[in-house]
Amino acid sequence: MEWSRAFTELILDFAARVAAVDGISLDAALLTATPLYPNFKLGMAFDASQPVWQEYLVGFHDAADPVAWTHAFYIAHARHYHPHPFGCFEYHYDPETRTAGLHFGNLDTSGLGALSRERRPERMRELRALFPPEYVATATPTRPGFTFLDVWGQFLDGHWDLRPEPAHAFRASLERAQSRADLEASFPFWPLGVRGRIQLHYDFYGIE
Repeated sequence: MEWSRAFTELILDFAARVAAVDGISLDAALLTATPLYPNFKLGMAFDASQPVWQEYLVGFHDAADPVAWTHAFYIAHARHYHPHPFGCFEYHYDPETRTAGLHFGNLDTSGLGALSRERRPERMRELRALFPPEYVATATPTRPGFTFLDVWGQFLDGHWDLRPEPAHAFRASLERAQSRADLEASFPFWPLGVRGRIQLHYDFYGIE
C-alpha cells in the first residue's frame, strides 16, 4: 500500500518550512526532514550523493509540478510491506549498532483502521507476541527526527490517505513555527523508544 498524493504534498510543505526556519537548502530539508529517502528503499544512510536520490532531486527541480514528480517517484520506488508472523509489525536489524528497529505496516483488512479503537486489542496482542513485558516497560517518549514514518503516520488513515483535520492543524502550526522546537511541537505525537538486554528476548522466546 502506498501513501496518497495529498500526503506527499504535506511532506513537501514541511520540507519547505524546515528550509526556511532552519536556514538550510530545500535539498537538505528533503533529505533530513522527510521520510522520502528511506521510503525510496535507499536505506538509512541519508547519503546526499546516492545516485537514486540524486535522480530524484534533478527531477524535482526540473518538474513543472514537484508534488506530482515526487509522488510518481515514490510510487516507482516505494517500500512494500509483506506478510510476517506479527500482523502489522515488522523489524529490521542493524548489524553495525546491533540493534533492531520496529516498523508498522498497515496489513489490517478489517476496514476499521489498523489503529482504530476497535482494532486496538488486536494490535496489543501482536505487540505482546513480539516483546517480553520487561522490555515494553522501558518505553519512553523519544524524538528521532523527521525521517521516519512512525512520526508521520499520525497524518494517515487506515488506507494511507491523508487525515484532513490533523493535517490542517499541522499546517497551521507550521505557519507559526519560528524554531526547530516549534517544528517539533507541530507533531502532536512522538513515538516511544524501548531498550533492553538481549537475554530478555532469549528467555521470552525460549532460545538457549
